[in-house]
Amino acid sequence: MSSASRILFYASSPAVEGSRKWLIENEVFCGLLFVALALIGFTVFCFLRTNRAFYIELTYWNLLHPPKFLGLENYSRLMGDKKFWGKLLCG
Repeated sequence: MSSASRILFYASSPAVEGSRKWLIENEVFCGLLFVALALIGFTVFCFLRTNRAFYIELTYWNLLHPPKFLGLENYSRLMGDKKFWGKLLCG
């Protein structure tokens, strides 16, 4: 048996195929794990910051006193402000 045929025989044996399949599956799993952890971290970071910003929008807070919850009063005052609409429409 020549060395080339021995290599082909060894490469096509079930034990090597099984270990190669496990290695590929393990690499895919590790890659997905790294991507999933990054996506989870990014999502949680953005979600928390967005929720905090929305909470601050619903309060009156001057940083010297505790925030006072106003609800949608800030938005209703904004909708009635002529300066806001002038800047929004004219740039």
